[in-house]
Amino acid sequence: VLAGAGPAREALRRQAAEAGLDNVHFLPALERRYMPALLARFDLAYLGWQRQPLYRYGISPNKLGDYMMAARPIVHAVDAANDPVAEAGCGLSTPPDDPTALAAAIARLAALP
Repeated sequence: VLAGAGPAREALRRQAAEAGLDNVHFLPALERRYMPALLARFDLAYLGWQRQPLYRYGISPNKLGDYMMAARPIVHAVDAANDPVAEAGCGLSTPPDDPTALAAAIARLAALP
């Protein structure tokens, strides 16, 4: 489930349609008050970054607080000066742009009781 109107939304929608993926769902941008109810339905949350020189100073994503408050494990694809997910012990971190590492992290979390 991808929620929001991010810059890659339409490209991702086309890619999912071309691949015939019927298990990928796109939701519009939601008001913040609806996020707890949405996140409560998920088994995990994903937060991914691209490699950017700016991140050498660190990151502070707004949605991370929502993910943590939902008490869902987080898969965090990051290469930055800080890693709040690893620091808080609330999920697994992987390198960005590494689908094999991402799949391994998801499989590891899925194997947990």
